[in-house]
Amino acid sequence: MANSHGGRREPGGPGERRGGHADDGRETLTSARRLARNAQDELLAPLDDAERAQLHELLLRVVTASVESAPAGDAASAKPTPSSTQVVGSSKKSA
Repeated sequence: MANSHGGRREPGGPGERRGGHADDGRETLTSARRLARNAQDELLAPLDDAERAQLHELLLRVVTASVESAPAGDAASAKPTPSSTQVVGSSKKSA
């Protein structure tokens, strides 16, 4: 059965659809992640894997400290999530 947005509803629930906006969103997210990974690889190209890991740990400490000191309700009070702190490995090998 088609819904008002042109997608097909799945039998699993009233809001589930086949195709449509959800698939577009997944494709956009996949593309954005690929672009971010490529930009990160380019930016961090001078660093080997050990240096990238060290930079990640230092930046995570800075972000965590600023989040912990932010007033409650402040936008900065959102805790970093594992996916937001993921470091993409380098194709370079550690020396």
